[in-house]
Amino acid sequence: MFLVMERIQSKVDIPLVIHGATGVPDEQLKRLIKYRVGKINIGTALRMSFGRTLRETINASPSEFDRIKWFAESMIAVQEAASRKLQLLGCKERV
Repeated sequence: MFLVMERIQSKVDIPLVIHGATGVPDEQLKRLIKYRVGKINIGTALRMSFGRTLRETINASPSEFDRIKWFAESMIAVQEAASRKLQLLGCKERV
């Protein structure tokens, strides 16, 4: 992957976008920063965090029917997941 990134970087003078980065290991994501990557898409990871937390919240209190509470927990999980990625990539302070 990094050989391809080096070749692309040598040909273009614009920041690159990495699509589908949810499955890319953290160490590889950190290395990508060296290649003028301007955006890393992790939407699937955030949706997975939302869904997992939603299922856990509903299963923990099956008689609860306040969807605002369900979604509040899930949104916190998404914020935390995004914050971890931003911290990992060294750009948390830029947001």
